[in-house]
Amino acid sequence: MDRTRLAAAAVFGLAAISYLPTLCPSVYVEGSGELIGAVRGLGTPHPTGYPLYVLLAKVLSWLDPGASPARAVNAATCLMAAAAAGSLALFLQGRGCGWAAAAAAGLALAWSRTFWSQAVIAEVYGLFVLSAVVLLGAGLRARSCPAADRPRWLLLTGYAAGLAATCHLQAVLLVPPVLAAALGRDHASGRRGLGERLREAGWLVPGGLAGLSPWVYLPVRNGLGPGFHWGPLDSLPALWEHLTGATYRGSFFSLPWEAAALNARRLGEQLAGEWTPLFLPLLAWGAVAAWRRDPVLARVLLAAAVLNLVTALGYHRNPQGLDVFFLLAVLCAAAVAGFGLDDLVRRLRGRLRGRLRRLAPAAVLACAAIPLAANLGEADRSGAWFPDLYGRRLLAELPPRAVLITEGDDASFLVDYLQRVEGVRPDVTIANRQGRGDPTPTGGREGAPRRRRRELAWMNSERPVHFLVARRPPEGFRFEPRGLSYLALRSRDGARAETPTDPAVWLDEVDPAHLESADPWVRKLVANGWFMSGEHHRRAGDPEEASTAYRRAAQAAPGSQSTNYNVSLMLFRMNELDESLRYALRAVEIDPVRSGPYRLAAQVLSRMGRAREAEALKARAREWARAR
Repeated sequence: MDRTRLAAAAVFGLAAISYLPTLCPSVYVEGSGELIGAVRGLGTPHPTGYPLYVLLAKVLSWLDPGASPARAVNAATCLMAAAAAGSLALFLQGRGCGWAAAAAAGLALAWSRTFWSQAVIAEVYGLFVLSAVVLLGAGLRARSCPAADRPRWLLLTGYAAGLAATCHLQAVLLVPPVLAAALGRDHASGRRGLGERLREAGWLVPGGLAGLSPWVYLPVRNGLGPGFHWGPLDSLPALWEHLTGATYRGSFFSLPWEAAALNARRLGEQLAGEWTPLFLPLLAWGAVAAWRRDPVLARVLLAAAVLNLVTALGYHRNPQGLDVFFLLAVLCAAAVAGFGLDDLVRRLRGRLRGRLRRLAPAAVLACAAIPLAANLGEADRSGAWFPDLYGRRLLAELPPRAVLITEGDDASFLVDYLQRVEGVRPDVTIANRQGRGDPTPTGGREGAPRRRRRELAWMNSERPVHFLVARRPPEGFRFEPRGLSYLALRSRDGARAETPTDPAVWLDEVDPAHLESADPWVRKLVANGWFMSGEHHRRAGDPEEASTAYRRAAQAAPGSQSTNYNVSLMLFRMNELDESLRYALRAVEIDPVRSGPYRLAAQVLSRMGRAREAEALKARAREWARAR
């Protein structure tokens, strides 16, 4: 094996070796349970369906037959992410970087904070970055190859572009600059006519269609078997909306400049934390070196990064999930860093003499250890048992033959995974209010009314019906907290005789190491537990204990807009106005796009007699509502 492939293989090996001990041992939060279930049962997960990930993870998970279903899929994900890091090292060597600099850049990507955190759970981002690197390599090879080989490489470039689009929509941002570069020529003589250019572009089309072929999997498998199915794909419009992520369109390009500026600040904080601030001068150095030595690649990376930033800066769905939408920019930055590191090696060799010249590659490789040391603690998910414990506790609390109505992403897919994949509480019926992840999806205009009729039928039956989220109940019903969920009761019925367990008792029994996660999604689950403890004490007529529990919820998830808002609302109802106002304003600070926290803060101020300030916040709420 030559040095080029040896360096790439070493990067893959080192990345995999570092990922496996930090691998999440079970199901994680948000969409992890859904993806694991989709892989195990060959389902059709949330838009854009991720068929290549589902199929590839299914195959790779067979490599560890003795592991739990969740750990096997998590391990498959880490192999994809390690392959992405190794492919970046291979690509940079092909663009003229030395083996040491290319390896250091690959390891810098592997050990960057956001990428590493996604590499050790069931997520699609490792495969997305791998597909992006393959697309870069194919497109730039098509530009520089001999004329006789050009059709073959253009065909391959189109295939790589189509395949990347099936991995994640971020890859689509890389397609225009790569295709523009591929249709140019490094060794062209004279000007080419329009006909020749069109003929060359024509090779991209069949390749692209072949690359999109994994999408055929979605309508074929949708609704079949016990796999997780996000929604019905029984018509071309429904399939198109799923593939293009229509659900998320409203979350982009609808922000006023103030919110975009806030996202820009978050991006700056993210880049400073990806490799520690020590790497920022190296990125600037690498950008200059790349522009001088490989202007074509530099232009492609710059265009892709700008498109990524413009798209992500207009995102407002959830500030806590913003970091993964900058991963294309992180990949571009890692590639640029490779040129900076290579320039550093050359300069060191020019200054050193004799055997000391051999120390230059070692010094550059040592730079990769900086993000390893900086991010190990934060990216480590080896002790992330709390989501699994939370889901099992939630199911264990339910009475026999209960119905659990789930909603949102916090715990919905945890309980779905535990029941459908691991067989926990098969007597419980789990239904998602949005129809997400149902074994047999229902959708369209009749989907939501049908689900509401189904919920009401259950509530009118003899089966106990529990809800994860206590929104406005149907007429004639009320909600009472029962552990980690709410029990639906008829309004005419009195309080149940049983005394539910305070969730704080369970939280106090959990190993503190499980509760002290730096990850905002796990902290949100911990906050949910303390919030339900507050609900328990408020129902029991103990406002002091309820207030303490609500505040602990806010302390557990200080960066969660919804947690701060909900705590503010409950304290407002308990007439703790000063604290309620503090948490409402904190929710505004976290996510200034949503008008709800403004209105709540205005209500608090009105009750405090501060009418002028309340009117100012109401006006601000109206401005944001119009802006969205």
